[in-house]
Amino acid sequence: MREEQPAYIAGIGMITPVGANAATTTAAVKAGISGYAVSEFCTREDDSITMGLLPENIFYDFDVELDEGAYFSECYDHIIKMAHIAAQEALEGVTMDNPFPVILGMPEESPGVRFITRESLANNLLKLGAFSTSIDRIQAYSMGRASAIQAIASGSRGLSITNDPYVLIGASDSYFNFTRVRQLSDAGRLLTENSLDGFAPGEGAGFILLTTSIEKALVVEQHVVAVHPPGLAEEPGHLHSEDAYKGEGLHKAFAEALGNAPEKSIDSIYSSMNGENFWAKELGVATVRNSRYLKEGYQIEHPLDCLGDLGAATAPVLIGLAAKDLLFGTQHKNILVYASSDYSWRAAVRLEKIQIH
Repeated sequence: MREEQPAYIAGIGMITPVGANAATTTAAVKAGISGYAVSEFCTREDDSITMGLLPENIFYDFDVELDEGAYFSECYDHIIKMAHIAAQEALEGVTMDNPFPVILGMPEESPGVRFITRESLANNLLKLGAFSTSIDRIQAYSMGRASAIQAIASGSRGLSITNDPYVLIGASDSYFNFTRVRQLSDAGRLLTENSLDGFAPGEGAGFILLTTSIEKALVVEQHVVAVHPPGLAEEPGHLHSEDAYKGEGLHKAFAEALGNAPEKSIDSIYSSMNGENFWAKELGVATVRNSRYLKEGYQIEHPLDCLGDLGAATAPVLIGLAAKDLLFGTQHKNILVYASSDYSWRAAVRLEKIQIH
C-alpha cells in the first residue's frame, strides 16, 4: 500500500445553471432543483434539445475586454467568464505572496470541434484578474470529465516537493457550441422530447484550492476536508472504442483511490453519470468489486441530473459539492467522487472529514 500524503481543501468556487456560487449550487442540488430547460438548439429532425445553461445576463457584467485572438466564439466567452467567477470564489480571503501553480481541466479533443486553448483561457483569466500568477505556472490536462482529478494528482505531488502553499485546480466548460452539440445529437446521445436515453448538455465552472498545510485549510466547526491521492485508470471499451465495455477502468480507479481507506468507510459516492444508460454498467462493476470499502446503505449521488453534463467542469464541481456535504452535513465522513470521460480516462478520489481539535 502506498504512503498517504493528503492535501486539504482551502477554498471552493463554482458557478452552474442552478447557482451563481458554491453555496447556492449546493442548496439547489440538495433540494433537487433542476437547471434543465428547452434550448434554442435542435436536432436535424427539429426536435428541441434540453440543456442546462446559465442566464445570459451573467456574461454581460464584465468591464474588461477579452483577448479574442485569431478565433473566438460565444462559447469561449462563457468558458472564460465562468472560470473567472469560480476561481475568484475559491481564492476568496486568501493572500498569495508569490506566483502559485494553477492546473486547468480541459475538454477531450473531438474531430471537427474547436475547443478553447489553454493559452487563450489562461491569458484571459490573468487579464481579468481571476488570480495573480505567471503564465508559466499554469498547466492543463485535456482529459474531459476526469481531467481535474488528474490535476489533483499532479498538484498534490507538486505541493509535497515545493514550497508552494497552495495549488488551484479547476475547469470551466460549455456545450454552447453548435458543432459539438450537432455531433452529439447525430450520435443520438442528447435529451430531447423524443429521446429519454440521452443527456442534457450544460455549462459551468468549478475550482478547488488545495494546500498541504492543515493550518491553511478551510475550517468549519473544527473540521477540514482531506483529499486523498486519486485513482486513475483507462477503460479500453470506452464510447469511441470497438473493444468490449467491461467497466475495468472505473474498477481500477476505485481500487487505487480506496487502497488506504478503512473497510466499510465510504458513506456516499458522487457520480458523473449524466442520464445515459451507458454509464450504469461500469458503476455496477466498480461498486461490486470494491464493496468491502462501502458502508451498508451507502448513497449514490448524481448531481448532473440537476446541473446537466458539465464536461470538463464535472469533477471539480462534484468535489466541491462533496466537500460541502462533509463540512456542513452531519452524517458523512468519507465520500468517493468519480468522473468518467467519453474516451478512456476514469478517475476517482476520496474525501474525508477530519476533526482538528
